[in-house]
Amino acid sequence: MKRLSNDSLFYYVKVVEQAVKFQCFFAKLSQNLTACFIQYLLNLS
Repeated sequence: MKRLSNDSLFYYVKVVEQAVKFQCFFAKLSQNLTACFIQYLLNLS
């Protein structure tokens, strides 16, 4: 039983780690898109 819970905990940590990396990636991506969009608007004016 203890072995199973350790494996579950390890799996959970891995999933959370991936989710955090994913969110960081999307945050960077959206920041870049926002910056590009602002640049585009500035170029229009």
